[in-house]
Amino acid sequence: MRILSLLCLFIPSLLLAQVAEDELQNNAYRQGDHVLQIGIGYPNAAAQTVSALKVLPDDLLSSFIVKDGKAGPQFNIAYDFGLTKQISVGPYFGYASASSPTFGWDDSGVNIPFVGTIDLGGGSGQYGYKVKIYSFGLKAVYHIPQLSSEKLDVYAMGFLGTNLVKMEEQGDFPEDNALQQIIGFIGIGAGNLIPVPEVSDFSYSGNVGARYFIKHNLGIYLEVGYGSNILNGGLSWKFSEKKNEE
Repeated sequence: MRILSLLCLFIPSLLLAQVAEDELQNNAYRQGDHVLQIGIGYPNAAAQTVSALKVLPDDLLSSFIVKDGKAGPQFNIAYDFGLTKQISVGPYFGYASASSPTFGWDDSGVNIPFVGTIDLGGGSGQYGYKVKIYSFGLKAVYHIPQLSSEKLDVYAMGFLGTNLVKMEEQGDFPEDNALQQIIGFIGIGAGNLIPVPEVSDFSYSGNVGARYFIKHNLGIYLEVGYGSNILNGGLSWKFSEKKNEE
């Protein structure tokens, strides 16, 4: 009786294991695959930070935003290698650019309440920043065979890396002029007048996604998640030996 009970437990488990193994063999992803992806991610968190840069609007200091900033998408390329039957790993590279808002300033005079405008004999100008963001890192992908098929690869992905930021100043900055001397005297601080984009050196993301292979080695992919980009999409190329037809 005990032997019969053990057999009743063992045989279904063996069948389920065989089904899972068949799923792994028939799915779009297999151990040993090499996959290259080229795509676009938007919105990019680092670029959005630059475009949303703020300055202290102040009637006294005459600082203001002339033009809104712009954030471009991230262009990315990634590779992953099928390390195990369900896990692949590889490098990731992304590039994004953004422009800060254009800030205006005017130190030709200072408007003091109940006193009026005091002429300082200064000037005026506009300035901003152009920022390029290069992201490098490693990604790990967990493939989900229960949701996949021969042409569809469903997965969860995590990415950790770093940002290399290149910043270019554009326009006329209000440095060493009467306006700077005034804000220093009244203790407001130059940082409020001349904001500087602060992009984190740390880059990360967590996504769920799917690749659909139109042909054996050519497909499209879409990912959604949190971190560097909310949405990613593009083309996938798979380099592996085609399965032998039975």
